[in-house]
Amino acid sequence: MNIGFFTDTYVPQINGVVTSISILTQALERLGHRIYIVAPAIPKYRDTRPGIFRVPSIRFLFQPEHRVASPVSLNILRRTAGLGLDVLHAHTPFGLGILAFQVARARHLPLVQTYHTLFPEYVHYVLGGRVITPGMARRASAFACNRSDVVVAPSEKIKELLLGYGVKRPIRVIHNGLDVERFQGQPRGHLRSRLGLAEAEEILLTVGRLGKEKNLEFLIRAFGQVARSRPAARLVIVGDGPERNRLVALATGLGLAQRVLFPGYVAPGEMPQVYADADLFVFASTTEVHPMVLLEALASGLPIVAVRDPAVASAVVPGENGFLIGQGDDDYAQAVLKLLADEPLRQAMGQSSRELSRRFSSTTQAEKLVGLYQETIAATQPP
Repeated sequence: MNIGFFTDTYVPQINGVVTSISILTQALERLGHRIYIVAPAIPKYRDTRPGIFRVPSIRFLFQPEHRVASPVSLNILRRTAGLGLDVLHAHTPFGLGILAFQVARARHLPLVQTYHTLFPEYVHYVLGGRVITPGMARRASAFACNRSDVVVAPSEKIKELLLGYGVKRPIRVIHNGLDVERFQGQPRGHLRSRLGLAEAEEILLTVGRLGKEKNLEFLIRAFGQVARSRPAARLVIVGDGPERNRLVALATGLGLAQRVLFPGYVAPGEMPQVYADADLFVFASTTEVHPMVLLEALASGLPIVAVRDPAVASAVVPGENGFLIGQGDDDYAQAVLKLLADEPLRQAMGQSSRELSRRFSSTTQAEKLVGLYQETIAATQPP
């Protein structure tokens, strides 16, 4: 098949959506399909692979690391005409997702929509949520999804939320996929060397954008209790974002400046080695769709302690490969301490994580998506 992806975020940007799209593209190409990608133009960046069409864009005023592309492009309408596209797949309900709808209508093509981001949880980035409210984001999301032929939800949580938003189109749950083998068999020492940590020091790792919605303040406060009982424990927060300075100040104010470490941005190619150095993975966000970093932690064989949320339920089986805890500092800290004090338990849960990760192999998820494409094409063909 010839498949057209439309996305508001793509390389060289780095985030969970870009990662999932890149992995999916590679998996579909291995299955023999051809992928074309429409994405915002990035100043001074040139694509190295064919089949990528860039749309003029401007910097998003409220989040400068993001770009906003025009949802109207006669150039894209013309350039996609000769590609022999069989199906379009929008990875955003807004921006270039609107352009995907226009191309689908003009070319009489089926349109699949994946809802990657809980937009109602991010409206605070636009003038503190005073202009765009969560309710407006929910209604706009439903409107966009209802213009698609079928909607892909990366988790059951998202399916239920979309139904609550008012989405009437069929919704299929297909998880994000991962190149599992890439995160296995990695040598230890890369992260420890970078941070000057000895092998005896215990690394509690978390990875992600340093944004308010990631609940990292909770994680730091809970770690404060862990730190009092485990002098060798270190909380390593990999990533960057607008909350970095505030989080550093919080750690300093709690007397944890030498115990909570912020290595900043780490290149994707280095991440498997970063996970290899960790003793366990900690996660506190409740605004996720189906977090890629949890899949990476699974494949790396790490036990996981996460705040209870439906989006993480498929990746963490309580008592088998980790613990799901409520929003209480004490309970969260006790779960972490239990794992740190019991190496055989950590090893057993890590092995369970590795086994569970096979469910999310990129090939398996891509095959499910191909089946959905075929069903959608058949259902939308004129009688």
